[in-house]
Amino acid sequence: MVLILTSLGLVPFFVLSVFTSVEMYFGVSFDAMLVAYAGMICSFLAGSQWGIALVNRLSSIWLFTSNLIALMVFWGLYLQNKVSLVLFIVCLVWCLLLDWFLFCRHIIDVDYFRLRCWVSFFALGCLCYRASCLFVPFVA
Repeated sequence: MVLILTSLGLVPFFVLSVFTSVEMYFGVSFDAMLVAYAGMICSFLAGSQWGIALVNRLSSIWLFTSNLIALMVFWGLYLQNKVSLVLFIVCLVWCLLLDWFLFCRHIIDVDYFRLRCWVSFFALGCLCYRASCLFVPFVA
């Protein structure tokens, strides 16, 4: 069930990053929706880090780090531009690094860490693709 729900959570990353070329037909900005969704996911991951730190009585640096990620998400949502995607890429990588440290300390198990790696790499691929489209203009 976790795998199904996690996989369904990746659908918006894929749809919103790949199908931006047809957004003019829908009258909405897929980039704005992608920024909002990525921000929501990064915020969720920061909260997860906070919870893991509290339950396992980790040092206060873990709490500080999760708050810093949450503040970066806030800043990215406030900006609502292509820089936001870069901030969220940094947040996703940072959360994955924190999970790696937790895995090395045997706080999270191998199945959870593998799932986080797989999901993070897919989401990062989508965000990097969309950021590259925004930063590097397409020349025909």
